[in-house]
Amino acid sequence: MIIISPASLVPKAIADYAPGAAIRFSDSGAEIGDVPCTDMTLPMDVTCNDHIKRVLNELLSVAQNHDWSKPLLITCKLGISRSPAAAFIIACAKDPARSEEEIAKAIREASPCCDINLLLTATADEILDRDGRMLDALDDMGSPHGGCLGQIAILH
Repeated sequence: MIIISPASLVPKAIADYAPGAAIRFSDSGAEIGDVPCTDMTLPMDVTCNDHIKRVLNELLSVAQNHDWSKPLLITCKLGISRSPAAAFIIACAKDPARSEEEIAKAIREASPCCDINLLLTATADEILDRDGRMLDALDDMGSPHGGCLGQIAILH
């Protein structure tokens, strides 16, 4: 299970789901408490492809080494762009046989307001050799629906 949370709801996500580890985009300011945490430095306006690749390789390494018997919490400031992108990327890497479209649809159902970061996704698509399918899946998931900021989303 992957928990996607805005920084403001991290204490609730930890209390409700008891994650085994967390990935925090470092500008979120989220308090993680005792949960083992990996901080990712990826400002919302980053455009340096080499930096993005380093962050994604670290993200994929954390996911590969995670004990999946416990949930993984991913948080960014609002929980609508970078953390859903990270969840999408991890889910694609974790289960290569699962279609990108199915994963994107599950994220949209869990978080109707997410607006998955395209730059992260495009770079991950390249790293994971998905031949553009990750971006196609985001196109197919449609535009985000407004009015639902500040929610916790669960991806199975």
